[in-house]
Amino acid sequence: MNQSRINVVSQIKWRVTGCVSSSINDLDCIALALAASFPHDQDEIFGVLLSNSVCNTALENANRLAITQAEWDVLFGKEGSFVSEEHAKLVVLDKDFEPYSVSIEAALRCSLTEQVAKKQWQRYTSRLSCYAALHTDVAEEWIGSVLGGIVKADTRRLDDVRSSIEDTDTDCMLLSRAVIALAQCVV
Repeated sequence: MNQSRINVVSQIKWRVTGCVSSSINDLDCIALALAASFPHDQDEIFGVLLSNSVCNTALENANRLAITQAEWDVLFGKEGSFVSEEHAKLVVLDKDFEPYSVSIEAALRCSLTEQVAKKQWQRYTSRLSCYAALHTDVAEEWIGSVLGGIVKADTRRLDDVRSSIEDTDTDCMLLSRAVIALAQCVV
C-alpha cells in the first residue's frame, strides 16, 4: 500500500470506529464511508453491510462518516493505486452492471476522447468508481477526479444519467456489491 492510501484508510477507520463500533474492520470501514456518501441510498446499503443496531448508529452519524473529496481523490482518483482490480472486474463484467456502464460511457463521450480519461476508463475500478459517484451529490467532482477531468459538454448528459438513477429504484444489491468491491480494491 502506498503511504497516502494507508493514511486515508487509517483516517477513515478511526472516524468510523469512533462513531459506530470499534469492531469494524478496514474493509467495512471503507465500504461504510462510501455508503454514507450516498444521500438517497445510504440506509439500504447500511442495511446490507451492518446489523440493525449498528445500522441505526451509522445512520445517525452518516454525515460524519461520509468519505470526503480529499479521501476520494487519494483512494479512487486518477492517481489512486489499488491492491487488486479483480473484485471490481467481477462487478463491472456482470450483466446487471452493463446498462450503467453503457449510459455513463455515452454521457462521457467528449471526455473519453481525451487521452488521460480514455486510459482511466479502461480500468474496472474507474468504471465502478464513476457508477458509485453518480449516487452522491458531488458526482461531477468525483468522476472528474477518477478520470482526470471532465469536458464541460458532458456535464448535462452526466446529470441526466444521475437523474435517471435517482428517479428509478436503486438496485441496492448492485450498489452494495460495487461499494464492497471498491473497498476490497483499496484494502
